[in-house]
Amino acid sequence: MSTEDRIKWDKRYRDMSHGTNALPSAFLSEQISELDAQTSGNIEPGLRALDIACGAGRNSIYLGQLGYLVDAMDISSQGLVVARERAAGHQAEINWLAVDLDEIALRRVYYDLIIVFRYKNAGIMSQVSGALRPGGVLLCEQHLQTDQDVVGPAGNKFRWRPGELRQMVEGSLPKTAEGSLPKTAEGSLPNNAEGSLPRSAEGSLLNIEYYFEGIVEDPDNKPAALARLIARKAR
Repeated sequence: MSTEDRIKWDKRYRDMSHGTNALPSAFLSEQISELDAQTSGNIEPGLRALDIACGAGRNSIYLGQLGYLVDAMDISSQGLVVARERAAGHQAEINWLAVDLDEIALRRVYYDLIIVFRYKNAGIMSQVSGALRPGGVLLCEQHLQTDQDVVGPAGNKFRWRPGELRQMVEGSLPKTAEGSLPKTAEGSLPNNAEGSLPRSAEGSLLNIEYYFEGIVEDPDNKPAALARLIARKAR
């Protein structure tokens, strides 16, 4: 990422123009609850999580409170200042890292959970499978290209084409998919929504367990075009 990007994001966090929402992503909290249910509600000691492009840290803090040992990365040192302030007083073990996400090399076979929320970087996505431990999980929510009036980046540079995120994780070349997006409300995503994959997609080290593309309502009742993905590394 360029110095211009870093300056832009530092200014946004300094001016508080990034927003003040400190709650974790609804998609993250819903899916973590399901993972917890599979383990009787107990997070094993020593599980490691990575939050890529953590921003002001709302998702990192949530994972830390659950008991994960969290590495939280972002280009904005000012954003991490906000994150540290938010984390003060919480019982959470978080390693805040100011890094250039275009240059970082992720640790190999290290994390039990990796999350990437609303940040497009094909280079770092290509490292995720190698960074996960066997059985580790990727949770991803990304802005999607659409002709509808939605929140998020104004242009397509920081949005994934329909089908592109799925193909990136599968290891196939991205292709452009045409068609309108189905609409659904936040928190009511069916497992077999139109555009989703079967529960196990083959052909990669990551097995896609859930995939969705569509329009959802953010907590502020504004529409967002999103791709959502859950994938697990083979044991």
